[in-house]
Amino acid sequence: EPSRREALLGHSRAEIRRRARVVLSGGDASVSSGRLAEYRVAVAQGGDPTRGEAVFERECASCHRLGGLGHEVGPNLAESAAEEPGQLLADILAPNQSVQSNYVNYRLDTRDGRVVTGVLVRESARSVTLRRGQGAEDVVPRANIDSLASMGLSLMPEGLEDGVAPSEMADLIAFVRSQARR
Repeated sequence: EPSRREALLGHSRAEIRRRARVVLSGGDASVSSGRLAEYRVAVAQGGDPTRGEAVFERECASCHRLGGLGHEVGPNLAESAAEEPGQLLADILAPNQSVQSNYVNYRLDTRDGRVVTGVLVRESARSVTLRRGQGAEDVVPRANIDSLASMGLSLMPEGLEDGVAPSEMADLIAFVRSQARR
């Protein structure tokens, strides 16, 4: 996933960074203008919220909670449900364009060489807690932390369109928007 990719590419050990560049080369997650047009047309035609619920469960529920489904890791999508379909599409396809500060992905390097990534949910004098997909949390004692830094990116991966067809995206957005009316 992109957060793990960035963590490896920016690792404190030069050998791990070098190996990550070799293994992970390629991976440009930007959406082509032709592909974007396909999604815009499908979303403008509308979708089926019932089918969209299945897409939500498959693609989004590991980090978002909506309509009684999913996990509270990323933003509450009920607040986004009233947005225009085009804005929701932009937010989904380019998650790093506008990231709320409390949903920025952090990278934590431990003294024993582990790399932990996630959204910073708690900090105390004794430990730091990062939350990742499925609501899983990593609590790391401060004594074990070598470094902690914001990655400046959303925890939400780019490239969602690779696994979601334009018609499925229209269904997903219809489902998200249907939750605003509840």
